Amino acid sequence: DAVLVHFRFVPPNSGFSDSLPMDASWLVTKSASLRSQVHNYTSPLYSGNVTIRTDPTWGVSGSGRLPKRTSPFLGYAFEETTSDDYERCKATHRCARGWERYNQTSARPEFTEQRFGGGRHDPASLFAGFEDWRKGTHGLRQGEAAGSFDPGNVKATEGSHFDPFGHASLGPTVPSYNSTSNNGLVLNNASLASQVSYQKAWIASLEAYIDFQERNADTSHMDATRRARADVRRLTSKTRDEYKAYLAFELSKLGVLSGSQCASEPCELLFNTSALTVTGAIGAVGGLETLPDGTEVAVFPFDSIDLGPEVNVTVTGQRAMALLSRSTARIDTVLQVHPGVLSGFPGGYSVGRMDEDRLSSVCPYWPETGDDKFALEESADWRIKLRCTDDGLSSCCPGDVPISYLTALPAHLTSQVKSNNVNGPGSGNIRVYQITVDTFAAHQAEIQTVTTSCRAGENLGGGFVLHYNGYRTSLIPFDATALWVKAEIEASLNPVGLELLSRVERSDPADPDYRAAGIGRVDVSAVLVDSNQGGSRQWKITFVSAVGDIGTDTTPLTATNLLTGIDADVQVATTQNGNSIGGSFYLDFLSQTSGPYAHDVSAADMEATLLSSHSKLVHAFADRTDPTNNCNDGYCDEGPTKEGGYTWTLTLMTHEDNLTPSSPTGTNFGVEGTVAVMTATNQLVDNVGCADYATGSNCPTVRV
Repeated sequence: DAVLVHFRFVPPNSGFSDSLPMDASWLVTKSASLRSQVHNYTSPLYSGNVTIRTDPTWGVSGSGRLPKRTSPFLGYAFEETTSDDYERCKATHRCARGWERYNQTSARPEFTEQRFGGGRHDPASLFAGFEDWRKGTHGLRQGEAAGSFDPGNVKATEGSHFDPFGHASLGPTVPSYNSTSNNGLVLNNASLASQVSYQKAWIASLEAYIDFQERNADTSHMDATRRARADVRRLTSKTRDEYKAYLAFELSKLGVLSGSQCASEPCELLFNTSALTVTGAIGAVGGLETLPDGTEVAVFPFDSIDLGPEVNVTVTGQRAMALLSRSTARIDTVLQVHPGVLSGFPGGYSVGRMDEDRLSSVCPYWPETGDDKFALEESADWRIKLRCTDDGLSSCCPGDVPISYLTALPAHLTSQVKSNNVNGPGSGNIRVYQITVDTFAAHQAEIQTVTTSCRAGENLGGGFVLHYNGYRTSLIPFDATALWVKAEIEASLNPVGLELLSRVERSDPADPDYRAAGIGRVDVSAVLVDSNQGGSRQWKITFVSAVGDIGTDTTPLTATNLLTGIDADVQVATTQNGNSIGGSFYLDFLSQTSGPYAHDVSAADMEATLLSSHSKLVHAFADRTDPTNNCNDGYCDEGPTKEGGYTWTLTLMTHEDNLTPSSPTGTNFGVEGTVAVMTATNQLVDNVGCADYATGSNCPTVRV
């Protein structure tokens, strides 16, 4: 403050009516004396009722530059000002006061100026210095006009999918230091400690001011209009009461602020996008947005986000997640996402997911305890018991459906599993077809006869020996019964007894236990041929288990003649050929044809032909029954049919029509690409004699 004081120099009265003319030297002397008294607060100039309102430290002092507080004429109580240059500048009214108020909910800052403390706020064109972390950048650059801070004038950030101002903000509003507040997802111990410290310092300054008012009740408000102590006391009392109420308000703010965030509970957050909830230190329910492709996104909007490193954040759920902030987003912690628990793509082994599992955890906690924080529902899952408990698995993932599990599902659930790239974009998923190709024909058993003969009038004696595929019988007497012959054939023309044939090693000739296939099981009947030939007989042998045409598909049955008698002989003849498939077939798949395939093509040759003829195949694997070609006795568990039919099991892999859903909740999650169908062109033949493939029931068939 400045005061303009006028002084008059009146010459002394000489006793006459008019004063004496002013002497110049007298005026100079008096002027020098005035200057001296002005600079000397002990001079008579200050002996009247004079009060001085000035800063004790920085105001004008006496000629010795002593602090004003030593002046006996300072009858006005004062508080010392700060030593901070900027605050001191404002306190002495040499610097303007600039104010910024920021509304996080509307994201609108306001700028005002004050000429002096407590004065009127007038609009000011200021540029935000971003000193408040809550404001964010609003996409602004240096030099933007003040109106650009209005969200209505700010273009959406490029690449942003959701407008934070289009959703109701979540989270609490906690008052903080000064006029600020912590709105939304604010959990930061360091920031909170700083705010509490500032608030405590502010409360201490209020308490000091109230104490000053009480200690200086008579003089703290003395000025030109309040010189009577009674007036000063009334004003001081009013001011003191107002500040005490203000202090109580600030103390309550401190209590709320100090007890906020993680002060009374663990600093943990769990975002569940399936349930649209956030729980833990802050509880709220988010919103749901759907992208053009149908993908569902759990949206959690806040006024501001500030997460410190001490916050443990876990994210689960089958929907994608979006965190929105109307101002700033400061995340200084790790968002923990366990594999397969966010947005649900299993990422590997599975064939698919059922519709009912879209919002469930892919791999819920197991064994079930009822406290699985990753599971959407806490109720027991019947599939866990079926797949995990009953099957005795140490770990399992019933939210996913592997191929081996499909057979255990009811039909109405199996139909829900779609054949698509369930593992999501960018995965190594491939479409797998499992196809079987079978060839078969009408069964007709091989029938052969063994006939003995001699010259008429002669008598047979001795016997004969039968041979088959390296095996031989003992001597069969010329008059052996049918049962004898049957027993001898089955015991001697097989590597082991019939009951053990299925266990014989057939695949590796280098194995000491390797055995070639024998004749299998037979039926035998016997009749006398000619009574004049002294006991000549015929044994009819039906090959019950043997495969195909004996002698053509296998080695023939032969006999060694050890009979006695003139012209004694033994002959083996075929009366009915066993039906045997021959010829070839073609396969059509993914709009391409391969073949011809021989009726008994090996697995390796079929794989090679498939890959060379079907360019859309990435991999092809084939297995064939009787891979060793050593099962002609009909006693292999995986042997050919009796007419020489085989089964090929094909595993074909392709990217063709393997559609990829963009998300587990997108509309294309259950969309399935066209399932390719393999067909066969039949050019097989057999021994029965097929006249017309279209109508002939005896024709050999290839079935896919």
